[in-house]
Amino acid sequence: MSAGAVVAGRLADVVGDAARVGVHAALRASMAPHTRAFAASLTDISTVQAAQEAALARVRQSLAGTLVARRHPGVDRLHRLADLAHAAPLSTWDDIAPDVDAMAGGADGVRTNERVVRFERSGGSSGAQKLVPMTASSLTDMQRGIAPWLSGMYGARPALRSTSAYWSISPIGSKARPTTGGIPVGAADDSDYLPGPARALMRQVLVAVPALADFDDVEDCRYATLRLLVARPDLGLLSVWSPTFLSLLLDALDVHADRLLFDLERGGCAVPSGRADDVVARLPLRAAPARARALREHLRADGRLSPTFVWPRLSLVSLWTHGESARFVGDVERRLPGIALEPKGLLATEGIVSVPWPGARDPVLAVTSHVYEFLRDDGRVAPGWALDVGEDVEVVLSTTAGLLRYRLGDRVRVTGHVGAAPTLRFLGRAGVVSDLVGEKLGGPFVADVLARVASAAPFVMLAPVRAGTGRPHYRLYVDGVDDAAARALAYAVERALAEGHPYRYARALGQLGPVEAAPVAGASAQYEGWRTRRGQRAGDIKVPALCVDDDVHAALWPRAITDHAAQPLAAE
Repeated sequence: MSAGAVVAGRLADVVGDAARVGVHAALRASMAPHTRAFAASLTDISTVQAAQEAALARVRQSLAGTLVARRHPGVDRLHRLADLAHAAPLSTWDDIAPDVDAMAGGADGVRTNERVVRFERSGGSSGAQKLVPMTASSLTDMQRGIAPWLSGMYGARPALRSTSAYWSISPIGSKARPTTGGIPVGAADDSDYLPGPARALMRQVLVAVPALADFDDVEDCRYATLRLLVARPDLGLLSVWSPTFLSLLLDALDVHADRLLFDLERGGCAVPSGRADDVVARLPLRAAPARARALREHLRADGRLSPTFVWPRLSLVSLWTHGESARFVGDVERRLPGIALEPKGLLATEGIVSVPWPGARDPVLAVTSHVYEFLRDDGRVAPGWALDVGEDVEVVLSTTAGLLRYRLGDRVRVTGHVGAAPTLRFLGRAGVVSDLVGEKLGGPFVADVLARVASAAPFVMLAPVRAGTGRPHYRLYVDGVDDAAARALAYAVERALAEGHPYRYARALGQLGPVEAAPVAGASAQYEGWRTRRGQRAGDIKVPALCVDDDVHAALWPRAITDHAAQPLAAE
């Protein structure tokens, strides 16, 4: 590379940095009203209560005159949070599904008096796909929490303000037809959750573009995403949802290194399928021969494209780190040494529950967004400010999109407080239990077992095997280890499961067979492909510790090793 090219490149970086600093300043200014309101609401119990009562007033207004209000006359008298318990019972998806079906068909005034602007598909890891309604008010309510999160992140990390960002736009498998009532399903990208001015500003610093959502093939989309990313030495932030999504992206960086650099040098994008020319034509591609040469020299010397070399200004990765995702964070840490990881809050499809906040170890309840109740194990319901540190509770949401006292199905642990608002750590889905012969294995217990004995494996998941020959048993899907190591892991999991008396008793009686080892090469990609074929967005996919969906066995094409020689467990 000539000295003139180096100087020109550095000058371009300076000019680009200055422009990005200006964009980020305008971005933070556009989010300031929501951020100030959120910060003020955290002060003490009275401010948290006031924020929640303001959210309750918005919910009451959205319900006025609806079918739900006619079913529950107490809705019109919702003035305090204590009134909720008398206005309507707790509800689940099964309770509201017929109403949502009617809304998807175009019916008005069912659960909200506002027009439904779009539906979003639930990212749930099991069960039937859900279409969650979104209204203008509900999107604004989500922005009340997203704006403080982003403003706090950029405020606490000045280095990010001169860099570009990659936000996973959940493109793979996200395309969907409108509902029968002609209502759109899905957003073009995750920045659609931002206020209008902030959305336009954010898109000026985002690497990903909406056109990525139009790829039909998983690998094509992943390759095109990397093609855009390798062109950006100014990348400072990676914001994804699941850590496995990022691991698969970095896997593809290793597999396609040569092709990516060839495309970068000439300004093309030769996706693996050889198709999708119409989508490729809409990508912002340009040739960068000098950068391609520098990366190729590194590839020759190192044998791979090290992410920290490709993106020298990368300083933060935002991703899920709690619940099921905790087992996969270590792989990201190994691949991105020295890069800070920020735990994402609980942002469910149905609503925003918690957001990261400067100085807080765990995300804080998004008190200005929706109405929150928390269901204790004894059946009592409490507001957020009444929760004690150490409590494990289930989230109950009421939103301006028509969810009224809706059991979200997510369990959280209270880990502290910011002012009077609780900080929450996501534990997992409530009610995920496998019970073949009375052993009653719960999702959180299995997640703890796998975290203790199998955390080094890049992919590990337990699933019950009900059908076939022999006794019912559990199968341990694992990737990244040889057969002997897979057997050892299965036996270690077996011993740990036996710490729960019902499982140990069932094994001692011979009702259950031993845990079966199933080493599967490329398990993460196979699992992702299976979930996306069933309509889930790739960026939303969590690999559960315990998968109770029988179809998973066919999806992963196991080569199971039945270890009949495993030492039998004692009945004691």
